[in-house]
Amino acid sequence: AKTASGITYPSTRYTFEGLLNGLQIMAIDKALPLYVFYLGEEDDKYPNSFAYGAVNLAAFLANAMVLAIQSDACDEHNWQEVAGRDGIFN
Repeated sequence: AKTASGITYPSTRYTFEGLLNGLQIMAIDKALPLYVFYLGEEDDKYPNSFAYGAVNLAAFLANAMVLAIQSDACDEHNWQEVAGRDGIFN
C-alpha cells in the first residue's frame, strides 16, 4: 500500500494468507461452480494449462494491485459512465 505522499507500507487488508484462503475456496474447493478461479489442470490434453493458470493469477494480482491493494481500499472502483460522466457513486 502507499500513503498519499507515495511512501509504501505493508497492506493491512491484503495478506498472502488471505490470497491463499481465497484461492482455496475459488480454485480448489470450487465453492461457487459458476465462478471458478482457473489455476490449471493435471491433464495431458492441456500441457500448458499451468502456464495459463500462472498468467491468470498474475493478471488478477496486477488488477487487484491497481484497483485496491496500492491504496489499501476494500471497495472496487466503478467505471460505469452515466450520461458520459462517472457516476456519483464512485
